[in-house]
Amino acid sequence: MNRRDLLSASAPLLVLGAGCLGQLDGTTDGGSGQSGSGAGVNDAKLKLEKYKDHEKAMNDGYRNIGTCIDGLGTPFVKEDVPQVSYDMPNVLLYEQTDTDQYELRGAEWFVPASDVEEPPALFAGDDRRTFRGPMEGHYSDQPRHYGLHVWLFTENPNGQFADSNPNLTCSD
Repeated sequence: MNRRDLLSASAPLLVLGAGCLGQLDGTTDGGSGQSGSGAGVNDAKLKLEKYKDHEKAMNDGYRNIGTCIDGLGTPFVKEDVPQVSYDMPNVLLYEQTDTDQYELRGAEWFVPASDVEEPPALFAGDDRRTFRGPMEGHYSDQPRHYGLHVWLFTENPNGQFADSNPNLTCSD
């Protein structure tokens, strides 16, 4: 068998092997719509830095729900996120300042509870977290869901992965 025949014969095995390896290392999901689990929290933080400018978030499809929620701040929601991916959370969490600016504090990834049989997980290594829930929505349009909150741009006395941040309160 010559080299060309050998490569042609082994190509399907390479594709099959790559799919299996991806599932073992957490980079693919076997069909649950999950992606990017090989990334860490710092990877997410670097990707989401651009959204410190809330106008950029809005230009990329995030919608300000216009309501502050104690412990979360003001959610900016992206509808129809196709899969769980470290670089595209469903919700960006902002704190509104005294000068009516928005400062990015964290993000929430979520999956409607009706879409999955088990909660998904995100991130790799020591950062790997399984979504909590199912929980009720935090705002009127959010379904019952499994969620993961990550406080990327502010300290949280309850921890980086806590569901809420007591430092974020809504003023009247």
